[in-house]
Amino acid sequence: MISVRIENAEKVALRIEGFPLRLLPDLKKEVSRLASGLVREIVQNKLSGQVLKVKTGRLRRSIHQEVEETADGIAATVGTNVPYAAVHEYGFTGDVDVPEYSRRNAYNANKKSGGYGGRITLKQALSARHSATALVETSAVKAHVLKMKMPERSYLRSALKEQGPAILAALEKEVARLIAEDRGAM
Repeated sequence: MISVRIENAEKVALRIEGFPLRLLPDLKKEVSRLASGLVREIVQNKLSGQVLKVKTGRLRRSIHQEVEETADGIAATVGTNVPYAAVHEYGFTGDVDVPEYSRRNAYNANKKSGGYGGRITLKQALSARHSATALVETSAVKAHVLKMKMPERSYLRSALKEQGPAILAALEKEVARLIAEDRGAM
């Protein structure tokens, strides 16, 4: 998870020209808006081809934001709970234990083509076009160790690095606007 947190809100509020704590809910709305923009950047750009290509869309759909107001300040967290997300974000080199599993293989068994016509996908084998000529076999794959080297493909940290200056500038602008608006209302 990536988070931007305003620590010790009361102390920070005093340092920002006496920022009134009653304005924190308005600031929380701005933090939420900025977090939504970061989510949009990650989903539309980073996970749609710029860094990673979409295979199933699971990682892309899992990107979410949480904004909370705590005793210490306002925190926006953008992240995912998909188990393989960290492998893409940080990379991985090492051994992976693969448990035993069953594999289904499909072949085109069309007699016109002289027996086995080659491997086809399970989806093709189950379709009406191939169902009469498809041969589906199940084989056991023994447990084994897979040596894996996955390069880093940062989509969260790189998006925050690119968007960070604009996010900070927008927060500063919103704080100034809220203070000016509050002073004008007095």
